[in-house]
Amino acid sequence: MLEKLTIKNFKSIQNAEVCFGRFNAIVGLNAAGKTNLLSALSLLRNLVIGRDMEKSYGQFSLLPRELLNRSASSNQFSISAVVSHADEQRYMLEIVFELSSLDEETLPRLVIDFEKLTKISGEKGQEIIYERRKGKLFNSEGKQIPLDVEQTRLAISLYVDANARAARNIFGQMFITDNSMIDMRESIVTQKSTSLGGLLIRLKNDNKETFEQFQKVVHKLVPSFSSFVDNDLSEDDLKEVANSESLREYIVLFKENNLSGNLSIKALSTGDVRTLYVIAAIFSLSPYSVLVLEEIENGIHPKRIVDVMDHLDTISRSKNIQVICTTHSPKVINALRPVDVVFATKKDEGGTTFVSLKDSSSITQIQAMLNEGGELTDYINSGI
Repeated sequence: MLEKLTIKNFKSIQNAEVCFGRFNAIVGLNAAGKTNLLSALSLLRNLVIGRDMEKSYGQFSLLPRELLNRSASSNQFSISAVVSHADEQRYMLEIVFELSSLDEETLPRLVIDFEKLTKISGEKGQEIIYERRKGKLFNSEGKQIPLDVEQTRLAISLYVDANARAARNIFGQMFITDNSMIDMRESIVTQKSTSLGGLLIRLKNDNKETFEQFQKVVHKLVPSFSSFVDNDLSEDDLKEVANSESLREYIVLFKENNLSGNLSIKALSTGDVRTLYVIAAIFSLSPYSVLVLEEIENGIHPKRIVDVMDHLDTISRSKNIQVICTTHSPKVINALRPVDVVFATKKDEGGTTFVSLKDSSSITQIQAMLNEGGELTDYINSGI
Protein backbone atom coordinates (compact mmCIF):
# COMPACT_ATOMS: atom_id res chain seq x y z
CA MET A 1 0.00 0.00 0.00
CA LEU A 2 0.98 3.62 -0.45
CA GLU A 3 1.72 5.34 2.87
CA LYS A 4 3.24 8.63 1.76
CA LEU A 5 4.01 10.50 -1.46
CA THR A 6 6.37 13.49 -1.58
CA ILE A 7 6.59 15.60 -4.74
CA LYS A 8 8.80 18.57 -5.57
CA ASN A 9 8.80 20.83 -8.65
CA PHE A 10 6.34 18.65 -10.62
CA LYS A 11 3.73 20.49 -12.71
CA SER A 12 1.66 22.66 -10.31
CA ILE A 13 3.26 21.07 -7.24
CA GLN A 14 6.27 22.95 -5.87
CA ASN A 15 6.67 21.02 -2.63
CA ALA A 16 3.99 18.77 -1.17
CA GLU A 17 3.68 15.69 0.99
CA VAL A 18 0.55 13.54 1.26
CA CYS A 19 -0.04 10.74 3.76
CA PHE A 20 -2.63 8.15 2.75
CA GLY A 21 -5.00 5.94 4.71
CA ARG A 22 -7.02 2.97 3.54
CA PHE A 23 -9.70 5.10 1.83
CA ASN A 24 -8.76 8.47 0.33
CA ALA A 25 -10.82 11.04 -1.58
CA ILE A 26 -8.88 13.99 -3.01
CA VAL A 27 -11.14 17.01 -3.43
CA GLY A 28 -10.63 20.57 -4.66
CA LEU A 29 -11.39 23.00 -7.47
CA ASN A 30 -10.50 22.39 -11.12
CA ALA A 31 -6.75 22.92 -11.74
CA ALA A 32 -6.02 22.65 -8.01
CA GLY A 33 -3.54 19.83 -8.69
CA LYS A 34 -5.52 16.65 -8.01
CA THR A 35 -4.72 15.14 -11.41
CA ASN A 36 -1.06 16.12 -11.09
CA LEU A 37 -0.81 14.11 -7.88
CA LEU A 38 -2.15 11.03 -9.66
CA SER A 39 0.12 11.69 -12.65
CA ALA A 40 3.19 11.70 -10.41
CA LEU A 41 2.08 8.41 -8.86
CA SER A 42 1.39 6.92 -12.29
CA LEU A 43 4.82 7.98 -13.60
CA LEU A 44 6.52 6.43 -10.57
CA ARG A 45 4.59 3.17 -10.75
CA ASN A 46 5.10 2.71 -14.50
CA LEU A 47 8.86 3.25 -14.27
CA VAL A 48 9.22 0.91 -11.28
CA ILE A 49 7.61 -1.97 -13.15
CA GLY A 50 9.95 -1.41 -16.12
CA ARG A 51 8.06 0.72 -18.60
CA ASP A 52 9.81 3.13 -20.96
CA MET A 53 10.21 6.75 -19.83
CA GLU A 54 8.39 8.39 -22.75
CA LYS A 55 5.48 5.94 -22.56
CA SER A 56 5.29 6.43 -18.80
CA TYR A 57 4.70 10.18 -18.98
CA GLY A 58 3.25 10.32 -22.50
CA GLN A 59 -0.31 9.68 -21.36
CA PHE A 60 -0.46 12.99 -19.48
CA SER A 61 2.26 15.17 -21.06
CA LEU A 62 3.37 15.81 -24.65
CA LEU A 63 6.85 17.12 -23.84
CA PRO A 64 9.05 16.36 -20.80
CA ARG A 65 9.45 20.09 -20.13
CA GLU A 66 5.74 20.24 -19.29
CA LEU A 67 6.44 18.08 -16.24
CA LEU A 68 8.48 20.82 -14.55
CA ASN A 69 6.90 23.41 -12.31
CA ARG A 70 6.66 26.63 -14.32
CA SER A 71 7.65 28.98 -11.50
CA ALA A 72 10.84 27.10 -10.64
CA SER A 73 14.17 27.75 -12.34
CA SER A 74 15.46 24.22 -11.75
CA ASN A 75 15.57 21.59 -14.50
CA GLN A 76 14.86 18.84 -11.95
CA PHE A 77 11.84 17.45 -10.12
CA SER A 78 11.62 14.66 -7.56
CA ILE A 79 9.13 12.04 -6.40
CA SER A 80 9.49 9.79 -3.39
CA ALA A 81 7.12 7.22 -1.94
CA VAL A 82 6.84 5.10 1.17
CA VAL A 83 5.08 1.79 0.45
CA SER A 84 4.31 -1.28 2.52
CA HIS A 85 2.84 -4.77 2.33
CA ALA A 86 0.91 -7.09 4.63
CA ASP A 87 4.03 -8.69 6.09
CA GLU A 88 5.11 -5.22 7.22
CA GLN A 89 7.75 -4.83 4.54
CA ARG A 90 8.21 -1.07 4.21
CA TYR A 91 10.31 0.72 1.63
CA MET A 92 11.07 4.28 0.62
CA LEU A 93 11.94 4.97 -3.01
CA GLU A 94 13.40 8.38 -3.86
CA ILE A 95 13.96 9.60 -7.42
CA VAL A 96 15.29 12.84 -8.89
CA PHE A 97 14.45 13.42 -12.56
CA GLU A 98 16.41 15.81 -14.75
CA LEU A 99 15.67 17.48 -18.06
CA SER A 100 18.89 17.01 -20.00
CA SER A 101 20.26 17.47 -23.53
CA LEU A 102 23.16 15.53 -24.98
CA ASP A 103 24.21 18.57 -27.02
CA GLU A 104 22.85 21.91 -28.24
CA GLU A 105 21.09 20.36 -31.22
CA THR A 106 19.32 17.59 -29.28
CA LEU A 107 15.89 18.15 -27.79
CA PRO A 108 15.87 17.84 -23.98
CA ARG A 109 14.87 14.45 -22.63
CA LEU A 110 13.95 13.24 -19.18
CA VAL A 111 16.60 11.15 -17.40
CA ILE A 112 17.22 9.74 -13.93
CA ASP A 113 19.75 11.82 -11.99
CA PHE A 114 19.42 10.13 -8.59
CA GLU A 115 17.64 7.08 -7.18
CA LYS A 116 17.64 5.51 -3.73
CA LEU A 117 15.82 2.50 -2.26
CA THR A 118 15.67 2.20 1.52
CA LYS A 119 14.17 -0.54 3.66
CA ILE A 120 12.38 0.79 6.73
CA SER A 121 12.37 -1.39 9.83
CA GLY A 122 11.05 -0.65 13.29
CA GLU A 123 14.01 -2.34 14.96
CA LYS A 124 16.86 -1.55 12.59
CA GLY A 125 15.68 1.86 11.45
CA GLN A 126 16.63 2.40 7.82
CA GLU A 127 18.78 0.15 5.64
CA ILE A 128 19.98 1.46 2.28
CA ILE A 129 19.47 -1.22 -0.38
CA TYR A 130 21.16 0.82 -3.11
CA GLU A 131 21.87 4.39 -4.11
CA ARG A 132 22.21 5.55 -7.69
CA ARG A 133 24.10 8.60 -8.89
CA LYS A 134 23.64 9.17 -12.62
CA GLY A 135 24.32 5.74 -14.15
CA LYS A 136 26.25 4.18 -11.26
CA LEU A 137 24.82 2.09 -8.41
CA PHE A 138 26.29 1.74 -4.92
CA ASN A 139 25.42 -0.49 -1.98
CA SER A 140 25.11 0.58 1.67
CA GLU A 141 28.88 0.36 2.09
CA GLY A 142 29.54 2.66 -0.85
CA LYS A 143 30.81 -0.11 -3.11
CA GLN A 144 29.74 0.03 -6.74
CA ILE A 145 27.15 -2.52 -7.88
CA PRO A 146 27.94 -3.96 -11.35
CA LEU A 147 24.65 -3.13 -13.04
CA ASP A 148 24.37 -1.25 -16.33
CA VAL A 149 21.30 1.00 -16.17
CA GLU A 150 20.05 3.29 -18.93
CA GLN A 151 19.49 6.92 -17.98
CA THR A 152 15.82 6.63 -18.84
CA ARG A 153 15.12 3.56 -16.69
CA LEU A 154 14.96 2.95 -12.96
CA ALA A 155 17.48 0.60 -11.37
CA ILE A 156 14.74 -0.96 -9.25
CA SER A 157 13.13 -2.36 -12.41
CA LEU A 158 16.33 -4.30 -13.21
CA TYR A 159 18.18 -4.94 -9.95
CA VAL A 160 18.18 -8.66 -9.00
CA ASP A 161 17.80 -8.32 -5.24
CA ALA A 162 15.18 -9.63 -2.81
CA ASN A 163 14.37 -6.20 -1.41
CA ALA A 164 14.22 -4.54 -4.82
CA ARG A 165 11.91 -7.31 -6.01
CA ALA A 166 9.68 -6.94 -2.93
CA ALA A 167 9.38 -3.18 -3.40
CA ARG A 168 8.76 -3.64 -7.12
CA ASN A 169 5.94 -6.09 -6.39
CA ILE A 170 4.25 -3.60 -4.08
CA PHE A 171 4.24 -0.95 -6.83
CA GLY A 172 3.01 -3.61 -9.26
CA GLN A 173 -0.12 -4.04 -7.14
CA MET A 174 -1.20 -0.48 -7.90
CA PHE A 175 -4.07 -0.45 -10.41
CA ILE A 176 -4.20 3.11 -11.76
CA THR A 177 -7.13 3.75 -14.07
CA ASP A 178 -7.92 6.60 -16.41
CA ASN A 179 -11.09 7.60 -18.23
CA SER A 180 -9.94 6.18 -21.57
CA MET A 181 -9.36 2.79 -19.92
CA ILE A 182 -12.77 2.78 -18.22
CA ASP A 183 -14.62 3.88 -21.36
CA MET A 184 -12.95 1.28 -23.59
CA ARG A 185 -15.79 -0.72 -25.12
CA GLU A 186 -14.05 -3.86 -26.32
CA SER A 187 -16.41 -6.77 -26.95
CA ILE A 188 -13.60 -9.16 -27.94
CA VAL A 189 -11.04 -9.44 -25.15
CA THR A 190 -8.36 -11.58 -23.55
CA GLN A 191 -7.81 -12.14 -19.82
CA LYS A 192 -4.98 -9.60 -19.92
CA SER A 193 -7.20 -6.78 -21.16
CA THR A 194 -7.69 -3.85 -18.77
CA SER A 195 -11.07 -3.03 -20.31
CA LEU A 196 -14.36 -3.95 -18.65
CA GLY A 197 -14.61 -7.14 -20.68
CA GLY A 198 -11.17 -8.30 -19.58
CA LEU A 199 -11.95 -7.59 -15.92
CA LEU A 200 -15.16 -9.63 -16.13
CA ILE A 201 -13.42 -12.59 -17.80
CA ARG A 202 -10.76 -12.65 -15.05
CA LEU A 203 -13.36 -12.44 -12.32
CA LYS A 204 -15.39 -15.30 -13.71
CA ASN A 205 -12.42 -17.56 -14.49
CA ASP A 206 -10.30 -16.92 -11.40
CA ASN A 207 -12.69 -17.08 -8.47
CA LYS A 208 -16.30 -18.25 -8.65
CA GLU A 209 -17.14 -17.02 -5.14
CA THR A 210 -15.74 -13.53 -5.81
CA PHE A 211 -17.62 -13.37 -9.12
CA GLU A 212 -20.88 -14.21 -7.33
CA GLN A 213 -20.20 -11.43 -4.82
CA PHE A 214 -19.59 -9.05 -7.71
CA GLN A 215 -22.90 -9.99 -9.31
CA LYS A 216 -24.81 -9.39 -6.06
CA VAL A 217 -23.35 -5.90 -5.71
CA VAL A 218 -24.02 -5.05 -9.37
CA HIS A 219 -27.64 -6.22 -9.11
CA LYS A 220 -28.11 -3.65 -6.30
CA LEU A 221 -26.48 -0.84 -8.26
CA VAL A 222 -27.86 -1.69 -11.72
CA PRO A 223 -31.20 -3.50 -11.17
CA SER A 224 -31.74 -4.04 -14.90
CA PHE A 225 -28.47 -5.98 -15.21
CA SER A 226 -28.98 -9.75 -15.24
CA SER A 227 -25.61 -11.29 -16.13
CA PHE A 228 -23.04 -11.50 -18.85
CA VAL A 229 -22.03 -14.33 -21.12
CA ASP A 230 -18.62 -15.07 -22.56
CA ASN A 231 -18.03 -17.28 -25.54
CA ASP A 232 -14.67 -18.51 -26.83
CA LEU A 233 -14.17 -17.50 -30.43
CA SER A 234 -14.02 -20.39 -32.83
CA GLU A 235 -10.63 -21.38 -34.27
CA ASP A 236 -11.57 -19.76 -37.57
CA ASP A 237 -12.31 -16.45 -35.84
CA LEU A 238 -9.23 -16.26 -33.63
CA LYS A 239 -7.03 -13.31 -34.43
CA GLU A 240 -4.10 -14.99 -32.74
CA VAL A 241 -3.73 -18.74 -32.40
CA ALA A 242 -1.93 -19.55 -29.16
CA ASN A 243 -1.99 -22.19 -26.46
CA SER A 244 -1.56 -19.63 -23.69
CA GLU A 245 -4.71 -19.16 -21.61
CA SER A 246 -3.96 -15.43 -21.33
CA LEU A 247 -4.20 -15.06 -25.12
CA ARG A 248 -7.51 -16.86 -25.56
CA GLU A 249 -10.09 -14.48 -26.94
CA TYR A 250 -13.67 -14.13 -25.71
CA ILE A 251 -16.78 -12.35 -26.92
CA VAL A 252 -18.40 -10.61 -23.96
CA LEU A 253 -22.15 -10.02 -24.12
CA PHE A 254 -24.62 -8.75 -21.51
CA LYS A 255 -28.10 -9.78 -20.48
CA GLU A 256 -30.73 -7.43 -19.10
CA ASN A 257 -33.95 -8.29 -17.31
CA ASN A 258 -37.07 -8.36 -19.48
CA LEU A 259 -35.06 -8.22 -22.69
CA SER A 260 -34.61 -11.08 -25.12
CA GLY A 261 -31.23 -11.64 -26.71
CA ASN A 262 -27.84 -10.32 -25.63
CA LEU A 263 -26.25 -6.89 -25.80
CA SER A 264 -22.68 -5.98 -26.61
CA ILE A 265 -20.83 -3.54 -24.37
CA LYS A 266 -21.34 -0.89 -27.06
CA ALA A 267 -25.08 -0.95 -26.33
CA LEU A 268 -24.71 -0.18 -22.61
CA SER A 269 -25.06 3.32 -21.18
CA THR A 270 -21.93 5.17 -20.08
CA GLY A 271 -23.16 5.16 -16.48
CA ASP A 272 -23.67 1.41 -16.48
CA VAL A 273 -20.27 0.75 -18.08
CA ARG A 274 -18.52 2.92 -15.50
CA THR A 275 -20.42 1.38 -12.60
CA LEU A 276 -19.62 -2.15 -13.74
CA TYR A 277 -15.97 -1.21 -14.29
CA VAL A 278 -15.38 0.31 -10.85
CA ILE A 279 -16.94 -2.63 -9.03
CA ALA A 280 -15.24 -5.23 -11.26
CA ALA A 281 -11.89 -3.48 -10.76
CA ILE A 282 -11.91 -3.64 -6.97
CA PHE A 283 -13.17 -7.24 -6.93
CA SER A 284 -10.43 -8.27 -9.38
CA LEU A 285 -7.59 -7.02 -7.15
CA SER A 286 -5.71 -9.12 -4.62
CA PRO A 287 -5.48 -8.07 -0.94
CA TYR A 288 -3.19 -5.12 -0.15
CA SER A 289 -3.49 -3.74 -3.67
CA VAL A 290 -4.15 -0.06 -4.46
CA LEU A 291 -7.03 1.09 -6.67
CA VAL A 292 -6.68 4.61 -8.10
CA LEU A 293 -9.68 6.28 -9.78
CA GLU A 294 -9.85 9.80 -11.22
CA GLU A 295 -13.13 11.75 -11.04
CA ILE A 296 -15.00 8.66 -9.99
CA GLU A 297 -18.42 10.28 -10.44
CA ASN A 298 -18.00 10.91 -14.20
CA GLY A 299 -21.02 9.64 -16.12
CA ILE A 300 -22.72 8.14 -13.06
CA HIS A 301 -26.00 9.46 -11.67
CA PRO A 302 -25.58 11.43 -8.39
CA LYS A 303 -27.79 9.01 -6.44
CA ARG A 304 -25.97 5.94 -7.75
CA ILE A 305 -22.46 7.29 -7.19
CA VAL A 306 -23.09 7.57 -3.44
CA ASP A 307 -24.08 3.89 -3.42
CA VAL A 308 -21.00 3.02 -5.52
CA MET A 309 -18.74 4.78 -3.02
CA ASP A 310 -20.42 2.98 -0.13
CA HIS A 311 -19.80 -0.40 -1.78
CA LEU A 312 -16.20 0.56 -2.58
CA ASP A 313 -15.64 1.39 1.07
CA THR A 314 -17.18 -1.90 2.25
CA ILE A 315 -15.30 -4.05 -0.29
CA SER A 316 -11.99 -2.29 0.36
CA ARG A 317 -12.36 -3.04 4.08
CA SER A 318 -13.17 -6.71 3.57
CA LYS A 319 -10.37 -7.25 1.03
CA ASN A 320 -7.76 -4.96 2.60
CA ILE A 321 -7.52 -2.83 -0.53
CA GLN A 322 -6.49 0.81 -0.52
CA VAL A 323 -8.63 3.23 -2.55
CA ILE A 324 -7.43 6.62 -3.81
CA CYS A 325 -9.85 8.69 -5.88
CA THR A 326 -10.52 12.26 -6.92
CA THR A 327 -13.97 13.80 -6.97
CA HIS A 328 -15.85 17.06 -7.53
CA SER A 329 -19.24 15.66 -6.55
CA PRO A 330 -20.90 17.36 -3.54
CA LYS A 331 -22.96 14.18 -3.10
CA VAL A 332 -19.82 12.10 -2.77
CA ILE A 333 -18.01 14.59 -0.54
CA ASN A 334 -20.93 14.86 1.88
CA ALA A 335 -21.15 11.08 2.12
CA LEU A 336 -17.46 10.79 3.11
CA ARG A 337 -15.94 10.68 6.55
CA PRO A 338 -13.75 13.75 7.19
CA VAL A 339 -10.77 11.46 7.92
CA ASP A 340 -11.00 10.13 4.35
CA VAL A 341 -10.66 13.54 2.68
CA VAL A 342 -7.50 15.14 1.27
CA PHE A 343 -8.11 18.78 0.35
CA ALA A 344 -6.14 20.12 -2.64
CA THR A 345 -5.72 23.84 -3.17
CA LYS A 346 -3.39 25.97 -5.29
CA LYS A 347 -1.95 29.38 -4.55
CA ASP A 348 0.05 31.22 -7.18
CA GLU A 349 3.01 31.82 -4.92
CA GLY A 350 3.17 28.37 -3.39
CA GLY A 351 1.74 25.98 -5.95
CA THR A 352 -0.47 23.07 -4.95
CA THR A 353 -0.80 22.00 -1.34
CA PHE A 354 -2.61 18.98 0.09
CA VAL A 355 -4.17 18.85 3.54
CA SER A 356 -5.45 15.59 5.01
CA LEU A 357 -8.44 16.55 7.13
CA LYS A 358 -7.58 13.81 9.63
CA ASP A 359 -4.37 15.72 10.40
CA SER A 360 -6.04 19.13 10.31
CA SER A 361 -6.22 21.22 13.46
CA SER A 362 -9.85 21.84 12.48
CA ILE A 363 -10.96 18.19 12.62
CA THR A 364 -12.78 18.71 15.95
CA GLN A 365 -14.52 21.78 14.54
CA ILE A 366 -15.50 19.85 11.40
CA GLN A 367 -16.96 16.98 13.40
CA ALA A 368 -18.94 19.39 15.60
CA MET A 369 -20.34 21.09 12.48
CA LEU A 370 -21.44 17.73 11.08
CA ASN A 371 -23.05 16.75 14.39
CA GLU A 372 -25.10 19.96 14.21
CA GLY A 373 -26.46 19.05 10.77
CA GLY A 374 -23.87 20.77 8.59
CA GLU A 375 -22.27 19.20 5.52
CA LEU A 376 -18.64 18.55 4.68
CA THR A 377 -18.89 20.71 1.56
CA ASP A 378 -19.66 23.68 3.81
CA TYR A 379 -16.20 23.36 5.32
CA ILE A 380 -14.49 22.58 1.99
CA ASN A 381 -16.08 25.62 0.32
CA SER A 382 -15.13 27.89 3.22
CA GLY A 383 -11.49 26.92 2.63
CA ILE A 384 -11.50 27.90 -1.04
